[in-house]
Amino acid sequence: MDDAGRGPLPPIQRLCDPPGAIIRDDGTVIAARAWVAQRLPARALGLIGTRALAPDEALWVPRCRYVHTWAMGMSIACVLLDGDGVVIRISDPVPAWRIVGTRRARTVIEGPSGFGARLRIGDRLRGPDQSSGVSSR
Repeated sequence: MDDAGRGPLPPIQRLCDPPGAIIRDDGTVIAARAWVAQRLPARALGLIGTRALAPDEALWVPRCRYVHTWAMGMSIACVLLDGDGVVIRISDPVPAWRIVGTRRARTVIEGPSGFGARLRIGDRLRGPDQSSGVSSR
């Protein structure tokens, strides 16, 4: 696969572990290449500087209730999960210079515009950093 002109820029790739999949509880792969923003540098950078995301790419941000799209050069989708990995809010598209979140969220997934159409409120997801369907609290 050619990564030229799309995908997370080298900083996010260097700051995150190798990507894994985001999977719905019925076994459907929602994003085949999802980076996990576990450590502070990756969480602070997020997708800032990313030119574009492929349809199968996303950023999984555990222990997160709100994200911003300040200085983003593209619109993104934001999917918010509760502590059990259940989708509680889908915002798609989210243009630059916005804040998205809710106090109930425990994980936020950032994906390309249109990413939210694959999901419904109530879907249970498992992230690349998990062996079960429960998201980080």
